[in-house]
Amino acid sequence: TVPAAAVRSENGRAVVWVVRNDRVERREVDAGPVSGNLREIRSGLSGGELLVVGGLESPRDGQRVRARTP
Repeated sequence: TVPAAAVRSENGRAVVWVVRNDRVERREVDAGPVSGNLREIRSGLSGGELLVVGGLESPRDGQRVRARTP
């Protein structure tokens, strides 16, 4: 599961933005149901990957970011 805020809808597809090497990468995922503020991800992510949850209105593939973890 991931924070529901990390999953966006683009053209009817569930998308997350993964942070790798200080850059963001768009990734389509198979998203399941929402439970509270969490959303199930059935496929498309590996455990431990860092996701964009907020702070970027219109991310672009390859955009540099500085990750902050809670």
